[in-house]
Amino acid sequence: MNRQTLTAWLILSRCPGIGAIKFQAIQSLWPNLSDCLAASSKQLRQQGFTTSNVDFIKTKKHPWLDAIWPWLDNENNHLITLEDASYPSLLKTIPDPPPVLFIRGNVSLLQKTQLAIVGARQATPGGCNIAMRLSEDMVKNNIVITSGLAHGIDGSAHRGALQGNGRTIAVLGTDIQTIYPKQHVNLAQTILDNNGTIISETHQEMSPHPSSFPKRNRIISGLSRGTLVVEAAMRSGSLITARLANEQNRDVFAMPGSIFNLKSRGCHHLIKQGAALVESAEDILSAWEISHASTSPRKTRKKSPLIQHIGVEPTSFDQICSFSQLTPPEVSAKLVELEMEGFICKTVGGYQRQE
Repeated sequence: MNRQTLTAWLILSRCPGIGAIKFQAIQSLWPNLSDCLAASSKQLRQQGFTTSNVDFIKTKKHPWLDAIWPWLDNENNHLITLEDASYPSLLKTIPDPPPVLFIRGNVSLLQKTQLAIVGARQATPGGCNIAMRLSEDMVKNNIVITSGLAHGIDGSAHRGALQGNGRTIAVLGTDIQTIYPKQHVNLAQTILDNNGTIISETHQEMSPHPSSFPKRNRIISGLSRGTLVVEAAMRSGSLITARLANEQNRDVFAMPGSIFNLKSRGCHHLIKQGAALVESAEDILSAWEISHASTSPRKTRKKSPLIQHIGVEPTSFDQICSFSQLTPPEVSAKLVELEMEGFICKTVGGYQRQE
């Protein structure tokens, strides 16, 4: 695509008030979008463009546009449109596919079979551990993990894919040059260093805003064959992603949890609504009729009998002492041992089992 045509795509996709659906209507009127930019102001208004639309289109200077060309000079940076052969075929089928995608890293990864893993930002340690392990097992079966680079479940899903020497895609709710949250700048770089991908609908000047993340979620689900929710409250972005996945005719999976965990209620709601209950990677692979490769065996280590008194929800130190009938010094010593072995973790309210 030459620069003139690409310029038309960029201007129209960024034009205020023109979303992905209206963009498609414009494209049906002007298959060559350069003709739209060349149309007179009167012609544009006759086709329903507002005054602000026309002013934006007819503006001669677009500093944000000028900044894109040097960015594209980096061989690791890419820009693809709906007309490009490299545009993700699955994403193209959703009702409102992004007209343009800004990409850092491995473009070909977007065409691979993907599982979206999403969940609570303030996830429990147990939930993060589940997301990591399941993600690690999925990439060992050549499934790409797609998520939103957020705190909690998202970040754990990305890390699990990397830990399994697999590939992962991070979809940003910000522009392609702004990593959010800032604490995940190193994680984003590690994704790129391991032949992964980072994508966004915009190039620059898009600060984090609550409204941008639900919009981003349609891309996460749209890229993926299915979406797995691991821990989600009843009102959460993860349930929005699951709803979008369902509307896009994708599979929806949910990980059940304790009835006492508020962050499990969203998952239980999804299961009641027909989402497939998932306990392991094998459940997803079987649903997709993929023969699963044997995963790396977990280390078998001798557990202290104390672990039977620690649940997946926080168990207080006093409760553990009472249940086990051991002295506080004995319990302390055994808790340290179990924590070092990775069987439990210390959290708000006590200790949680990790298996």
